[in-house]
Amino acid sequence: MIEPVHDNTSFNRLNIIASHINNSEVIEDIESFDPSSPVILKPTSKLTPKACVRYNNADIGVYCKRKAVCDKRTHPTGEDAYMFANNVKMTAIGVADGVGGWSEYNIDPSIVSLQLMQNCKQLFSSEQPNVKEDATQERLMEVETISHMSVPMPKRVLIDAYSMLSTQKFVEAGSTTACVVTIDDSLNLSYANIGDSGFIVIRPSTGETIFRSREQQHYFNAPFQLAVIPPHIYQFCDPSLLLTDSPNDAESETNVVQLQDGDVIVMSTDGLLDNLFDHEIIKIVQNHYIDEQETSSFALAKKLVQQARLRFDADQILDNHTPFSLGAEQFLLSTGAININQCIAKQGKPDDVTCVVCVVGNCSPPVSPCASLGEDVSC
Repeated sequence: MIEPVHDNTSFNRLNIIASHINNSEVIEDIESFDPSSPVILKPTSKLTPKACVRYNNADIGVYCKRKAVCDKRTHPTGEDAYMFANNVKMTAIGVADGVGGWSEYNIDPSIVSLQLMQNCKQLFSSEQPNVKEDATQERLMEVETISHMSVPMPKRVLIDAYSMLSTQKFVEAGSTTACVVTIDDSLNLSYANIGDSGFIVIRPSTGETIFRSREQQHYFNAPFQLAVIPPHIYQFCDPSLLLTDSPNDAESETNVVQLQDGDVIVMSTDGLLDNLFDHEIIKIVQNHYIDEQETSSFALAKKLVQQARLRFDADQILDNHTPFSLGAEQFLLSTGAININQCIAKQGKPDDVTCVVCVVGNCSPPVSPCASLGEDVSC
């Protein structure tokens, strides 16, 4: 997405964001950009904001709450997207968060995140990509060639899924963060993550954090992102002002964790991670399992999202910082926009919130909330 220029204007905007946190990315308008011919995109499909599924080595539950500006009929998960898939070798989960700043140019930020997750799901499920008829065989072979075995599985899928975006031509513009995790039959966890979505692996019996992914940011509130940039945009702005990263830049590790039965993976977009600290997430997970009436992954995902929403639903100053307001304060101090005697309002960051909870091992099957809604739990 378009990178903010570090001048007094952008500092003023950061002060506004930090003191009265809104629900948009930090973006500096480019006056020369001509939106007279806006690119208005429609979602290729929709995700349900509630989902759950039981695989042989994982119980997965998903809960999403869109931000207020998103229409629940057209964008039930806001600008976020998720996926889960299973094949003979592994289980996979993923989330993506479309960069909201594109909406300033009448571009739907949800299209790229949704399509990227659909592509990942297809690749993990060993399904054929749903490409347009005019896609050349040479381009399809190019995508297949990218999948060389020297690249770890989640990263390889992310590379291929991103490459498919240009083949399919469903996404004309946009950018997104993405996180993908796999669990093989031996309960080894591998992952690829680009941007500020992420995951935590928790062992509820001890409250121990087994692993935590690291976010990737160019600077505060400007995450690494996979972008589709229309050629005409380069006519109106300096290419150096465009934030666009490669899936090769994704942080990725293979077999980084040997999971145990009962371990909990909490994966989410930044709507959760910007509003709840890790220790708060761990406490919610532990309390969830103390209550014997609440054991499903879906119920835990819903509880986490609801707690995150409490941080910004109420228009009030909180007693303590959120990760986002603390990050804003630290950033502004480092740039000299504020001094040590000033402080930033302790508020949450309004955003779409998507949480995928994966409980590892042979757990009792969850009571599916999707069944009562008549929805396909395999999504």
